[in-house]
Amino acid sequence: MKNVLKKLFGLAAIGAAVAGAVYYLKKNSQSEDDDFEDDFTDEDFDLDNDLKPASEREYVPLNCAAQSLSETAEEAKEAAKESIEAAEEAVEETAKAAADAAKETAETAGEAAKETAETAVDAAKETAEEAKSKVKDVAEALKDKAKDAAEAVKNKVKKDE
Repeated sequence: MKNVLKKLFGLAAIGAAVAGAVYYLKKNSQSEDDDFEDDFTDEDFDLDNDLKPASEREYVPLNCAAQSLSETAEEAKEAAKESIEAAEEAVEETAKAAADAAKETAETAGEAAKETAETAVDAAKETAEEAKSKVKDVAEALKDKAKDAAEAVKNKVKKDE
């Protein structure tokens, strides 16, 4: 069971990593496409007229890529956690279903064993009653034959006297 859980969690982690990588690549490809579309569609761009004085310009921090990478890593981490939690829930549900099935099977087997035992007891009682009846009949027959034999012996003894 431990090996199965280990493999299942491993697969969940791999799946989460793949999902994070796909998400990252998809997000980056979409943002790059959007940037290029804006650059080529803006035809009235004049560098001299559009530039603001240096004091009014806004600068983009240089660690922006590092921030988006860390954000993507965090998102991948969260996705992996969610995948692991979903896998744990699936394993728990499967284990519960297996336990319920085992319990139901055990109950069915117990009921079948009880019915079989009852049938065996009834058959044993019937056999015992039949045997008792036959023994009683045989005993009565032997008793009658013994009486007949005893009378025959008495009669023979009386004749011989």
